[in-house]
Amino acid sequence: MKYFIDFEATQFSQEIISVGCIREDGQTFYALVAPKKGKITPFITNLTGITAEMIDSAMSADAVFSRFYDWLFENPDDIPEFFVWGGSDGDYVRHTSCHATTLKAKMALGYICGNYRDYAKMCKKELKWADNHSLLNTLKRFNPSAEQNHNSLDDAVLLKEVYDFISNTSRETLDEMFADWKKKTTNKEIVFAPKWNNAGYPAGTICIVNSKRRATNTFTSVEAAALWLKENKRGPEAYKIFNLENTMKNIEKAIKSGNHYYGMGWRRVNG
Repeated sequence: MKYFIDFEATQFSQEIISVGCIREDGQTFYALVAPKKGKITPFITNLTGITAEMIDSAMSADAVFSRFYDWLFENPDDIPEFFVWGGSDGDYVRHTSCHATTLKAKMALGYICGNYRDYAKMCKKELKWADNHSLLNTLKRFNPSAEQNHNSLDDAVLLKEVYDFISNTSRETLDEMFADWKKKTTNKEIVFAPKWNNAGYPAGTICIVNSKRRATNTFTSVEAAALWLKENKRGPEAYKIFNLENTMKNIEKAIKSGNHYYGMGWRRVNG
């Protein structure tokens, strides 16, 4: 069964101070957690609404995650699969597990750490987004009135909402909805970017580019570049076996792939 989970943590020691989880059948778990060493700073209170006084009366990580273990495995046949948004939650779990002492708490924290998937990364990869995006910005794409208050259970519910929407929406609709987030796909040929072309070479110019991305040699055509190779790189003994057509093809391949040919980088100025 899928579990959507979120944590809030202390600012510096990154110990969990609240855990919220909703599973795919709608059942929820929420608890405040007293950190072992970390303190509640004004920044954390402003962000989450959690105060030092609230934490003073909270249960320890051992007590909370022992209860979470019982809730998680109330069905012994269930195989929980956790989803989080972003890379911070794994760090929070690891920092908190260092202070856990009871077997159930250690098992619960260890199971989370070994069985969570970063849904933000999954979306970026599967939907070909150019960058990671926040949970709220993603949700607002299809729920413009959505708000986020950084309560761990509320955020877990928001994550489930995003997961459910993306899972039940066609790829065509998603591509249209997130079009401006997608990686820009262009011709695979690596072009001579305008910022490299300080000399203002005209479109179609073939360039040999050094490690600093500056043109060291330029040619009006691929044929001219191939003939230059014949004169300058092959040597007199190679004249009789020189094949102009094959050399031109190899230069074109180097331009398109970005690989070196004759130990040199090749680019074409894009118009």
